[in-house]
Amino acid sequence: MRVKTVVISMLFVLSACGIQPSGGRTDTESRPGGSFDGTCQKPAALTDTAVFLEDIKLIISNKCGFCHNAAALPDNRRKPYLVEYDVAKSYATRMVERMERTGAGKMPPEGSQPHLEQRDIERLKLWIAGGYIEKPVLPTIDQNKPIYYDPEIKNLMDSQCVRCHQPGLQYPYLNAYDDVKDASERSKIRIDDGTMPSEGALPDDLKKAFSLWISRGSPRSAEDCTH
Repeated sequence: MRVKTVVISMLFVLSACGIQPSGGRTDTESRPGGSFDGTCQKPAALTDTAVFLEDIKLIISNKCGFCHNAAALPDNRRKPYLVEYDVAKSYATRMVERMERTGAGKMPPEGSQPHLEQRDIERLKLWIAGGYIEKPVLPTIDQNKPIYYDPEIKNLMDSQCVRCHQPGLQYPYLNAYDDVKDASERSKIRIDDGTMPSEGALPDDLKKAFSLWISRGSPRSAEDCTH
């Protein structure tokens, strides 16, 4: 009984410190069978610009979309439908002004959940200053030359997939070579049928380039290529 009591006490202390016994997880990663709240982010190397489909639509959907979307109750007070690009663009400056208010007229209203953070407002300002970019810039891959993970496939993953598929967010992770290679066949199915990226299907030339990379053994670099 004494040993059992000591073990229970130790587990309680570990739990209080945020430490789990071997095999446990303290992060919020989504693996098969897990959950994912749909909130993605751009890789650190890509945060110098803000893009509507990568940044702004997510912020609006998560923080404003409960009311300001076409699926909300048919109430004129809930317009404009800010999840649409043209509408968000025309209201962007006004959105910033309402978000930075204190007291009456502040949007979202005080106490709204999920809470609008200052970094969300800064992303919106960056989007305005950058010229209201709608879609991420697609990389180009010359299919007449050898295709490697670095730089061709890495650039494709970083610009189109890593925003969601990275540790702490959604599985499979696509931010490192081994992970991309391991998930390549699964990824190819989703890319080919147009269900990924979630913002819209890749053009056929990029789909073909990804398939070619896989068929040639998924080489990391020129040194790894045996074809």
